[in-house]
Amino acid sequence: MVARLSLRVAAFAALAAAAPPQPAAAAPSPQPTAAAPSLVDVFVAGDDYNSTGVRQFRIPALVRTGRGTLLAFAEARTDPATDCAYKWLVVRRSEDEGATWSASTDVAGREWAGWATGNPQAVFHAPSRRVVVTFGSKDLSAPGGYCEPGTVVYAVDDGGSDGARWGPPRNISGDLGAAWATILPGPGASVVLSAAPHAGRIVATGVTDAYAQVIAYFSDDAGLSWRAGATPLHGGDESAPTELPDGRVYVTMRNDHLNASCACQAYALSSDGGQTFGPMLFDATLVSPVCEASVAVLEGRLLFANPASRSQRRDITVRATAAGAADPTAWAWSLLVAGGPTWGGYTSLASAGAGYGGLLLERNDTAGNVISFARFALP
Repeated sequence: MVARLSLRVAAFAALAAAAPPQPAAAAPSPQPTAAAPSLVDVFVAGDDYNSTGVRQFRIPALVRTGRGTLLAFAEARTDPATDCAYKWLVVRRSEDEGATWSASTDVAGREWAGWATGNPQAVFHAPSRRVVVTFGSKDLSAPGGYCEPGTVVYAVDDGGSDGARWGPPRNISGDLGAAWATILPGPGASVVLSAAPHAGRIVATGVTDAYAQVIAYFSDDAGLSWRAGATPLHGGDESAPTELPDGRVYVTMRNDHLNASCACQAYALSSDGGQTFGPMLFDATLVSPVCEASVAVLEGRLLFANPASRSQRRDITVRATAAGAADPTAWAWSLLVAGGPTWGGYTSLASAGAGYGGLLLERNDTAGNVISFARFALP
């Protein structure tokens, strides 16, 4: 089923971010220059998974493999009213740049009845030709209340099958040490670094509890073993890493308690492959209603997607920096895809072929949450 969302490709009106960033007035609506990107519905409750008791799909993660296959991950939820019910991870594949998608395949957690399994953070690791996904799972009968505390961290990979088959999940909580054994990953995408001396390193991020502290954790052996970084980012929440053109690791974070007056995203930078980070900073251009956001570097530009509202989850927007931009405190963000007046939640960005970006996003229709895919032209 193909649906359309009121997204429009916009002229590149420079929106300069101050240094240090301060809360900024909302940008004027951009003038459309092309037809709105079409949305292809990827996960819809009641489709081919209806017989399994799935009543909602949430929490998208998008990856492009070395063969050009797009993989869309999501949580298959048995209860749409809560994050903390029996759920598991599924994936769908597209071999035609997102025009059509396969049926759902189980990735992990379906066999763990009574566990909440979710928050996929996925990446394609080119040196090993594997897709590696980290995620969290909690036994809902165990003490701890809300399902983040006590979450066990896992990693699973496709063994080079291009997302068609998945091996057994590996408990990596022990790798991370006692302080980080219960983090909740991402969600969205992790990143494989390309710059020496950490080329090939997978960098993922997670949070110990809502707005407690974010930590980067990484693997130098294609996801077989992991270790935590040294710098907790206190007060951050759901997060996503990427590698800037100059080799630094950039992590965007959901912000609420740290700088509520900004109503914007927090971020931090690492110059040593995610081992340590500088201070938490804020980008007032990247307004946010307290929601997950996604980042990716595509063809030399940093892209950022989220619901671009100060108070509501609506108006999914993609912004881009200039090619090769290095200093985040002086970035001028351009509107690449501007959101229309409609509900929108979590997002995940990835390449969708030369000259194109792909966005996997949560949206609403009369049936509830739907996860859809949009392909849009890069500048």
